[in-house]
Amino acid sequence: MRNKRNELQQIVDERLSSLQWDEWHSRAVLRKISSRPSRARRGLLPRLGVAAAAVAVMGAAVLLALPRMSVPDTVTATQPSETLSFEVVLPTAAPETTVDPWSWQYVTSCMTEVYGYTQEEVDTLFDFAFVWQGETLSATAWVKEHPTWVYSWELDPAGKECLSSDTPFKNGYVYYPGEATVRDGLRAAIDGGWLTRWQREDQTAFLQWLQEWGPTMTSTLQSGLETGGLTAAQAVTEYFRSCFGDESTWTQPTQEWHDEIVTQLPAASENLEEDTASVFSQEALAVYQARQAVKGKYGLTTAALGIPYVTSYTSDDSGWTVTLACDGQLNRRLVGAYTVTSRDGTLEAAWSHDDVDPALWQDGSFNETAWGWPQLQRALGEGREEAARLSNEINQRENTPIATHANGASVWNSTTMVTFPRADDLSPNEAHSFARAALEVYFGAEAALEAYGEEAAEVDAHAINTASVQNDGNAQMVIDGQEVRMWELSFSLEVEGVRCDGVVFVNAQTGLVEAVEYTALGNG
Repeated sequence: MRNKRNELQQIVDERLSSLQWDEWHSRAVLRKISSRPSRARRGLLPRLGVAAAAVAVMGAAVLLALPRMSVPDTVTATQPSETLSFEVVLPTAAPETTVDPWSWQYVTSCMTEVYGYTQEEVDTLFDFAFVWQGETLSATAWVKEHPTWVYSWELDPAGKECLSSDTPFKNGYVYYPGEATVRDGLRAAIDGGWLTRWQREDQTAFLQWLQEWGPTMTSTLQSGLETGGLTAAQAVTEYFRSCFGDESTWTQPTQEWHDEIVTQLPAASENLEEDTASVFSQEALAVYQARQAVKGKYGLTTAALGIPYVTSYTSDDSGWTVTLACDGQLNRRLVGAYTVTSRDGTLEAAWSHDDVDPALWQDGSFNETAWGWPQLQRALGEGREEAARLSNEINQRENTPIATHANGASVWNSTTMVTFPRADDLSPNEAHSFARAALEVYFGAEAALEAYGEEAAEVDAHAINTASVQNDGNAQMVIDGQEVRMWELSFSLEVEGVRCDGVVFVNAQTGLVEAVEYTALGNG
């Protein structure tokens, strides 16, 4: 028994002597262990890299064992090379000399424990090469389908020590969470079907995973998942930005990795729930998607999108374009315009102030450069009077014209009241059911109940309770310039602490919602 214990102690000593200090990974391990219930911590340890686990126990006498692996009897390496430097070692074929089991086990364990691959992926996706550099061994591993995705190590097999290592994806980003975390998040989202279905519960599941285990999220990723304002492809992009920083700093393998995932996702229109897509007309659906894209990319809230915005819509065989602009209650130049395009199912959002240094507006001050989401949020709260006063002064000084709606996307001020519905028109109650479904999409089920439930909130009645109009208290029949007959149903809700007044236009023949329009600043 004493001999067995001595052998075990020798194994432990060898393992500990080969551990490398990884400051980032150590902090991440400590953070994850301390955030989990004590019952769950034991299950986490086998997943940790050996170096990180050693730091996590902070010197406690813990047996650290590498994962049980089968070491091939004929693991080989290329012949020693004194002239080829480690930095330029590229993937090679036909290895010829034997590699010791420790080196093989160290490299493959690093692939699973530090870089987050499964053992099956290591066995099937990678090729390996080993080149002697005097008494050290240079090891490389690369993805067979991506020969430029090369991992590398410099090993001292005699001392059982890793002298250096490198990954094709790390770029020095200060909030880099470690490759295992990056890969774990993508695996959870893909294996869970979140990215392919991309319904609200999938977005919530992704958000919950990120909050518990993921990287430091960009504000766009967090707000987009909270509000449903991102497509699956946009969420992947923001996830990569959270892990690796801005695209301009990504390595080429990182860009290729991102692009490979995005191209495999369903088109944006396929991510929508069938129930959601069936609520709106084609134009209204485009406007809804555009609003969600703006919310996701620029951090605007649902209430902030009711500043209000004037909507224009155009379409052709290749897709559509929606532009959201301020109507003049806040200065149009400062607020700028948001334009969203859809091409081949991919949404791209742009702001007319994208070229402005974010430092000029991120502090929320009402300067005369650009007003982003911080200013809009202030304008809906304690800065409402100041924003209105400044806008009025600038509008008068610049003779700012009042924006007008275009192409029928907005019908709030471009309809004519009809005296009576026709026999084949939907009843007001039927129209209410369709309007309620649209409000659930925009504001949630509770808000829809508040607007149309038995305990209805205050509703606007400024043009509803007219004796000559057949209505049920908050509905009237209108017709637009294209002779489309619609039920106009008014509502008033509190959204994110802000009162939003609006209308839903329901096609009296098809039941499709032609528009949902609302303002958070009142009607002037």
